[in-house]
Amino acid sequence: MCDGGARRSALGVDARRGEKDLAVKLAPARARRPRLYSQAKMTQLPAGPSLRRVTNPAAAALLAGIGLAALAAGLWLGARDDSRHAGGTVVVDESSGRVGRVALGETRENVIGALGRSLDRGPGFAPAGELPSDAGVAPQIGLPRTQRRQPELLRYTHLAVMLVRNRVFAILVDAPEATTRRAVQVGDPLSAVRASYGNDASCYPAPSGGELETYPYCRVIVPAGRMVLGGDPIRGITMVAPAS
Repeated sequence: MCDGGARRSALGVDARRGEKDLAVKLAPARARRPRLYSQAKMTQLPAGPSLRRVTNPAAAALLAGIGLAALAAGLWLGARDDSRHAGGTVVVDESSGRVGRVALGETRENVIGALGRSLDRGPGFAPAGELPSDAGVAPQIGLPRTQRRQPELLRYTHLAVMLVRNRVFAILVDAPEATTRRAVQVGDPLSAVRASYGNDASCYPAPSGGELETYPYCRVIVPAGRMVLGGDPIRGITMVAPAS
């Protein structure tokens, strides 16, 4: 009896072992694949945030908050950087008064910090190496009545900045890729101004310098102040702050 019981017990053990071996053999192949990295190898990988496992709930919440803040900052920076679109387009924003990297009301220090020092001291309000008529500047900008001194001019390639009391009062751009928010671009016919701005635009002739010829320009009332587009086709776009 004892021998029979022992035999049955051994058979039971052997049967269970056989079932276990069969289960291992029938398991899916991917379940029996060796791990790509052993624990020793994992410890040699860079300990970046993606490889660390956070078990503290408070720390996990903190990291989640940091991630959301970084995402919000990235979206904000993307919005701030829309003054220059892909392909080099310089945006003239009628609402904020921003032209590329410069905006109305900014300090002289901010302009020089963004664009560097003026390239030359040529005559008139125009980009470096150009005359005002080349960029289609209006004959009068309309300075504040309290301004007694000549405004300072900073001249760059395809861009000119006028400073009144060390603040940006006017910005002129004549880069071929410069365009307004309403899609009026340097090189477009002047009729595009009336088509886009309607009754907010008033158009006049302007003297072209020492000659008797004139060129047309349009002045548009915009939220940031005034915008002047000169020449037909348009040679340049000028943003001007309110004169008061």
